Amino acid sequence: MKQLVICFAILFGVTVAGAAAFAETAVDREGAWGVGLGVGPNLPSPVDAVEDELGSDIGFAGWVRYHVSKRWQLALHFERLEFKKQATSLNFLNPSLAYRFDFTGAWRPYLGAGVGYAHAINFPRSTDDQHTFGLTALAGVDYFFRPNFAVTFEVTADYIKLDGNKAKSAQTTTPMIGLTYYFGAADEPQAPKKVVSNVDTDGDGVPDRRDACPGTPRGVQVNRLGCEVKKKIELTISVEFETNSDVLREQYHAEVAKLAELLVEHPEEAVVIEGHTDAMGARDMNIDLSMRRAASVVNHLVTAHGIAQSRLQAKGYGPDRPIDSNETPEGRARNRRVVVVFSTQ
Repeated sequence: MKQLVICFAILFGVTVAGAAAFAETAVDREGAWGVGLGVGPNLPSPVDAVEDELGSDIGFAGWVRYHVSKRWQLALHFERLEFKKQATSLNFLNPSLAYRFDFTGAWRPYLGAGVGYAHAINFPRSTDDQHTFGLTALAGVDYFFRPNFAVTFEVTADYIKLDGNKAKSAQTTTPMIGLTYYFGAADEPQAPKKVVSNVDTDGDGVPDRRDACPGTPRGVQVNRLGCEVKKKIELTISVEFETNSDVLREQYHAEVAKLAELLVEHPEEAVVIEGHTDAMGARDMNIDLSMRRAASVVNHLVTAHGIAQSRLQAKGYGPDRPIDSNETPEGRARNRRVVVVFSTQ
């Protein structure tokens, strides 16, 4: 019997500990009724040396519960504790009030107490048959393996007042395992609502839960997946060449230096340098001239600023992409230009 008691105690302790570890969905329901039965060993406490006379035996219990709220439970609890060694039995019928802890999940621990009717039959060193009162303290946990069914692990500690000359009272402890069926609640338990997190760690405006590119620098334009969008940056350099010349004059070195600074700020980007001309002269000649002028800017970036040749590409468009009229000197001057285009992503 002692081994059985130890097993029940260990089982109860593991169950209560597991309630915190494996809680997932709420099951307590306001307005629910529960009925159940349980069985376990009853253990008399030493009172006037009657423990050895009684010995340990089996206890049976039944209960009816009503959930006043999701946290508070009223119950009518019946116990019959038998001690066959002395043909003794203790019977309790106690209303009780219990608090169900706020665990969300299939495991629902509770603590409670009650006072009510007790009946002692043939208790050693006391009157043979007594109708008196008893006190009950209880601790337990329900494990809901189905929405309406729970395995109940419960330990009750009972006290009964006796009128015997030597046995003035009796105390017993009974760990029990049972089954409880719940019914009558207005609403069935539901799975918890999925909590949608809107945490945006990198501050790019896209929540972490759908950010495919975490760690994007702040201020960078991103797409709906949180990745930096491809954007086109154009820098127009005011560089003019002498007629039919592709030599980059010194007075325009400062303009090219601006481009070099931009390239240093974006060291991973490839760059296209576009040469453009006005419409004066033959088109083929202007295409070649615009290409040579773009190439002269490339050579200056490589030799004067240390920009890698592999990052630079020269293209000549001649007169094909004017930005102003070729009918005026001012318009033609604007069309004779070098444009730098590069993309970041």
